[in-house]
Amino acid sequence: MASDEFAAHRASKDVQSRKRGQPKTARVRRDRWLTAWLLVITLLFCVGMGIITSVAVFPVAAGMNSLFSPPSSQKEGLSAGPETAALPTETVTRQPGSPTVAPTATPTQTPWPTATTRPTETPTLTPSATPTEADTPTPLPTDTPEPVPPTAVLPPSQQSSGTGGVKWIEVDLSEQRLYAWEGKTLVAVFLISSGAAPYHTITGSYPIYEKHLKANMWGPGYFLPDVPYTMYFYKGYGIHGTYWHNNFGTPMSHGCINLSIPDAEWLYGWAPLGTSVKVHY
Repeated sequence: MASDEFAAHRASKDVQSRKRGQPKTARVRRDRWLTAWLLVITLLFCVGMGIITSVAVFPVAAGMNSLFSPPSSQKEGLSAGPETAALPTETVTRQPGSPTVAPTATPTQTPWPTATTRPTETPTLTPSATPTEADTPTPLPTDTPEPVPPTAVLPPSQQSSGTGGVKWIEVDLSEQRLYAWEGKTLVAVFLISSGAAPYHTITGSYPIYEKHLKANMWGPGYFLPDVPYTMYFYKGYGIHGTYWHNNFGTPMSHGCINLSIPDAEWLYGWAPLGTSVKVHY
């Protein structure tokens, strides 16, 4: 009887001990899982913080390092003055996860020396008191012009010697001829070249107010030295010899009356100052 009670009592204790052990085993197992998850979360947090730190902090550190780094001239060993020593260069250690940027050398272009252009002295032509010719003839020949044959329709030696009347000159632009008169007696006739369009020779009656054995003539784009036997009758309009063409009988000038040199020489000696020049069509 006593053994049965002892067995029953022992069986009841085993049942109670099993009941008490089950909850303890579940708690242990749950605590282990919680610990493992905390470790995983902690590890992930540390890895994330490391990545964030490397991305955010390394550029700032690199910028601060470049800010406090010495100038490039000192890094290369160049001194800023006779007593200034070159500063040591600092090596930046790349942190994990940061990109490596290779420095790019920028070539320096050395300008070529520019040749200095020396100013060219341009001779200044000082105009004389002689009025300028109103026409622009053809350019001067490079060589000495050939002698121009006389263009007189009737050479003065074969014409009337005159009657001693008042001398005057008639210029017919339509016929391209110049007539030398003494009163009503015709003394000589010459072929001329008057002004071509649009620079027509002025018409009217004017006295010869100035005579020159040689005169310089110039205008826009041309300069004629030593124009022979020049006689001005109105401003820059004149009668003169011509050595740059022999196309007499055709309008060629820009206003003046062109004669061959022999004809101009004869007319120059024949007509005194004040001789009237009548120009018409």
